[in-house]
Amino acid sequence: MSYNITTLDIKELSVNVPLSEFLMEFIGSAFREKYSLSEYCGMTWNEKGFVFSLDGENEVHGKLKDKDTINIFDLGVSSSYSSDLLEIVKSWCKKYKGTIKGVAVWEGGDSIEKISIKNGTVKKGK
Repeated sequence: MSYNITTLDIKELSVNVPLSEFLMEFIGSAFREKYSLSEYCGMTWNEKGFVFSLDGENEVHGKLKDKDTINIFDLGVSSSYSSDLLEIVKSWCKKYKGTIKGVAVWEGGDSIEKISIKNGTVKKGK
């Protein structure tokens, strides 16, 4: 999808992803080359877990579930890369039977998408 997300209101998000897949997706060369990122902005830790920032505007919030798995529980997205970041997380919700519920406003209101995936099953509407 070529559109960017203006705002994303996440009501619920929980998906357990293998740590190796998470790291390869965002730190691996394919994602960085696709967007000409010389490096990601980094990861910070807080009382809830970690915030992984791709470019200072797009963030994945999660926590370690065990030594091999992370639980993603929130996203912060806007502008560049936002549609791809959302699509990656939605694909993980489908693949790993996760849940995401929210509303995305695309390109300043060009369209509004209701996002609903529960236990890997997609329910989509506008």
